[in-house]
Amino acid sequence: MKSVIFDMDGVIVDSEYDHAIADIEALKRYGVMVDMEYVYRFVGTTITHMADIIIKENHMSVSRNKLIAAFEEEKEKITASSGYRPVEGTVELIHTLKERGHKLAIASSSTPVDIQKVTDYFHISDCFDEVVSGSYVKNPKPAPDIFLRAMELLHETADNCFVIEDSTVGVAAARTAGITTIGFINPHSGKQDLSKANHIVLSMSDCLPILSR
Repeated sequence: MKSVIFDMDGVIVDSEYDHAIADIEALKRYGVMVDMEYVYRFVGTTITHMADIIIKENHMSVSRNKLIAAFEEEKEKITASSGYRPVEGTVELIHTLKERGHKLAIASSSTPVDIQKVTDYFHISDCFDEVVSGSYVKNPKPAPDIFLRAMELLHETADNCFVIEDSTVGVAAARTAGITTIGFINPHSGKQDLSKANHIVLSMSDCLPILSR
């Protein structure tokens, strides 16, 4: 029975567009005007990594922690207004896989607090055997660290796992870890290059036949 490792943002919760808007609004506070294409570059990476690059590229004098706080404040405004939107079909897929006896994990660049909020919101926290945040590993995606850690915790090998990802860096990380990868094309995640994925799907309903082989 294969174990399945889920990314979260853009795979479980349809949040990448909201995150991009939040990032743009946060940067406006410091006089940095960027567009969606600019912030979509950071889909799949940690907020710390993103903040460090943005500060360097835009010659900002703000501290990393202060910029991260601004990003989080803007995200909270959006969540307070609209809640979390699920990626269609993912919650059902998670329950189906759990009922069939698959071991499940989340490997997300989001913080542990954000992961807990999302899984609690969708009532799926108990479905996952392990949860790995980008905060727990040294190198963010596209480094394979987060997936290697997830496999370690699941007591699995790469050939007995699948990863479901929506980002360029996430697919690269999973493939570097040697794991069969399903690239989910989420239209709200910007222009992501998923060509390195073993399988590419347009909807979560397309994943089950692949995972059932």
